[in-house]
Order: sequence, then structure tokens, then C-alpha cells
Amino acid sequence: MFDYDQDGWPDLLVANDTQPNKLYRNLHNGKFKDVAVEAGLAFSMEGKARAGMGIDTGDFDGSGKPGVAITNFDNEMIGLYRATTPGVFDDVSVPSGIGAASKNTLGFGCMFLDVDLDGTLDLAVANGHIDETVRNIHGNTGYAQAPQLFLNRGGGEFHDAADAVGGGFNSPKVGRGLACGDFDRDGDLDIRRIVRAFDFTLRARSRIAMRSGRWCAYCTRGKRNRGWSAGAPVIFPNRNCR
Repeated sequence: MFDYDQDGWPDLLVANDTQPNKLYRNLHNGKFKDVAVEAGLAFSMEGKARAGMGIDTGDFDGSGKPGVAITNFDNEMIGLYRATTPGVFDDVSVPSGIGAASKNTLGFGCMFLDVDLDGTLDLAVANGHIDETVRNIHGNTGYAQAPQLFLNRGGGEFHDAADAVGGGFNSPKVGRGLACGDFDRDGDLDIRRIVRAFDFTLRARSRIAMRSGRWCAYCTRGKRNRGWSAGAPVIFPNRNCR
């Protein structure tokens, strides 16, 4: 759920397996319309439907517009969509560096988060194949796969820092999902990888989270019902403030 065209109304984006992704635009009257093709989110750069698994949205390029990440099957790459104008997206996975790095993995859960507290969104991905015998077919692809952590370098480029991070990121598991939050309330985000049969906590902060940046926390409340305002944007009047 995100406001893809920034009209103030929540829209619904769905990643589909072997079918085109769906983007349901909120028509403001209780009805929705699928506009994924027009928005550029339905297919790969080659115009093919992929095996979408995980999905997340976030302003990863600092443009003020939401971008999208969608994990896919091995040999399909992660789709990384940058908003060019409100409501229109380009797949920038290859020039960002994420495309080639995810070519041989089968991604499930993914999540944008600022893991190194530098003010830009990074991307964490849980990987794992569905075929226990896949290595007999593709020698460079295994059933258990290590997660990936793409650090945002700025300028639209990412690099996979999982090997340098350690703390479970270099441990192949059959990943199926991701969740993040400041579990220990120390100001940096922690990651939990959901794997087959049990949960596994990734200690992403071991080598990078404490090297830079500061943090602050906000508790947002609705004006009408005083409930939690999940998804509410927090806007700084000074654009240079992070």
C-alpha cells in the first residue's frame, strides 16, 4: 500500500508470480483501477511477466517520490523502479548495480531501510530457492542462499555489502521473508529473516550501523481517531536536514 501518484490517497501494489504485477489506483470513490502497465510496474524491461515474490516501497533516490523494489525468481533479477514523474516508473535495476548482483538468487522478502544511518535508504533481501535439487540444474544456484544487503552509494548506485557485514549475512538459509525494526531501542534498525522452519535474526549493525549518522524517532497520531498514523510522511522544512 502506497501513494504511487502522490494524490494523497493510498493505492495498492501487488507482486504476482508468473503474472503481470498489479497496481490498483484509488479512484477516491471506494473503487480501484489497475494501472500497472501505464505506470511501468507490470513487466520487466523486456516486457515479460516475472515471478514476483517480495515487495517494498521507499524514496531510495531522495527525489521525494516513492520508488519500488520487487524480488523475483533466479535469472530474472530484482526489479528496482524509480519514479520519473508522479505515477510513472523506470526499472533501474541494471544501472543501479542490483540487477547483476541478484541474477542468480531467488528473492523473497525485501525491505528498504537506512541501515548505516546516512540518510539514504538501503535494500535488504532474503533469498532462498523453492527447488531442493536446483544445484543439479544450475550449478551456480543453491537451495539455501545468503541474504543480500545493498548499501545506497547515492547517485542511483548500490553495492552488496553482505559479505563485509557478517552477522548472519554470509550464512545461506532458505529465506522466505524479512521484517525490521529497532528491536533493542538503540536507534538503529535490526533485521529478522524468516527462514524455513524458524526465524533467524540478522545482526546488521555489527560493522556498519554505528559508523556514521544520527537518529531520531517520531510517534505519529491521527487527528480524528487518535490512532496510529501508519505510513504518514514526516517532512522537514529544511531539505538539507536528514
